[in-house]
Amino acid sequence: MNKWIKKTTFKKGLFKDVSTKVGEHTKKAGSKITEKYKTVSDSLTGVSLPFLSNPELLVWSESITKGTASVYDKALDMEYLKTHIGGGNHRMFDGGHDLFNAWDRVKLAKTDDTATQEIIGYVTAIWKDLTTTKGLPFFTWDKSNYDQYANWFSEHIPGIDKAYFYDLLSYDVFEVIGSSVGVATLFFGLSKDDNKKIAEVIGSMGITSIASANPIMGAALVFITAYVIFIKKKEIDKASLAKGALISTISVTIFSVLGFPLLIELGLAILITTLVKKKVFENEEVMLIIKNRLFEMMQYSVGQYDEAINRVDFSFKEIRESNYTNQLVNLTKLGNPLKKVEAK
Repeated sequence: MNKWIKKTTFKKGLFKDVSTKVGEHTKKAGSKITEKYKTVSDSLTGVSLPFLSNPELLVWSESITKGTASVYDKALDMEYLKTHIGGGNHRMFDGGHDLFNAWDRVKLAKTDDTATQEIIGYVTAIWKDLTTTKGLPFFTWDKSNYDQYANWFSEHIPGIDKAYFYDLLSYDVFEVIGSSVGVATLFFGLSKDDNKKIAEVIGSMGITSIASANPIMGAALVFITAYVIFIKKKEIDKASLAKGALISTISVTIFSVLGFPLLIELGLAILITTLVKKKVFENEEVMLIIKNRLFEMMQYSVGQYDEAINRVDFSFKEIRESNYTNQLVNLTKLGNPLKKVEAK
């Protein structure tokens, strides 16, 4: 009996030790995974979103999905094939490429197909167009109205041309993916209560959405920022916000200007932004110099403002004194009216 009790006690102790060690190893492995994720996330924040917004990805995806046009593809292009409205931008005007009208066209494409064939044909046709550089419109436009707005924006707003305006009113697969990645990263930062990461991603999404004319990312950014500020009651860290914006600006510039193969540009973007983070944002001396320079600029601006105000006050004072002096001179010229009365 005693031997059985001892064996049972030994087995329980052994099981407890094993479970404890397994728990410790699992915890360590989890912390290592979290650290690696944080390292990768830190190196890619400000790079991944501009990378996913690169038009070369759409050229690549279009080459993969491109194939012989099906009857459903032709149904979406039915109006364009008849009138050639809009040319290369016909998806914005032909009434067959926004999500609702496209379904109507697919249903009318054949009379003897099944519901399953229609659904597959619809998804396939939409997917093909979604992976191209022209993407899909949010809704169909009247061409004359569209041209009026496009001309006005391109003439009156700097940085917006007709191509940018078209991109602003359409979306593609990588804009959807990029927006989803940004939102997921923000919610990960919220779950970890990482205010700096939240602000950095907000800065990155802001620059990327503007540079790539991505309205989905812009709308998501507005809603999530409002959620962070008004629902979660968190204050946006301004330094991290500027960091995310600057890193994304560097990445966007690399992807837009260099003209190298995309993977080489990605490597350069990661390398340069990592160096900027280490040499600038993680360097206390450099950050102190930047802060001092900003403080001096603010002081100079305030000084200029005060000097301008003082000049205005002095000018008004001169005007008041001048008016007062002129009044005295005029009274002196008139003389003393009481003496004139006495003389009479």
